[in-house]
Amino acid sequence: MTSFVDNELPELYVVNKQITNGKIKLVVIGSHLGHAEINNLDDKLSDYQLGSYKLQFQQLSKGNYLSVNAFKKYVDQEKNDSTQNTATDNSDKNLLKLKQQLTKKYPDDISKIYVGQLASKTKSKESIILIKLNKDSESKQDEVKKYAENLADKLGIEATVHFTLD
Repeated sequence: MTSFVDNELPELYVVNKQITNGKIKLVVIGSHLGHAEINNLDDKLSDYQLGSYKLQFQQLSKGNYLSVNAFKKYVDQEKNDSTQNTATDNSDKNLLKLKQQLTKKYPDDISKIYVGQLASKTKSKESIILIKLNKDSESKQDEVKKYAENLADKLGIEATVHFTLD
């Protein structure tokens, strides 16, 4: 992605780049890009192993000049986007809390825990809890699973609990 921007957009300043839902969204300052130029850049994406993506530009400038209103609008939009990210941050905090409470409840039984959110096209907030029990604690798998599921429910986490031997 960085090499694409450096090589193909040398006269633009990229304020922000974001890859979501098959789109590469670039917020840029600099000379205006026409539809033909954007289509040409879309065609060059495959040269950078980005062929499955489509480019989307948000230009903050008129020519080489940045208007104050365009910049204010961009800053306001970023504030709104960061508010949405707070929900994800809260989910991460709850996952961390779940991991800590499981470790505290079963310190002698659990050797490793991995918690994380699953990436999905539907933007669901499903999480995974992967637990490795010590060899002599494998008989407690059902108990640990039930506790983890109940704890996830209490914390408002939609999660599946899995165990691993590795």
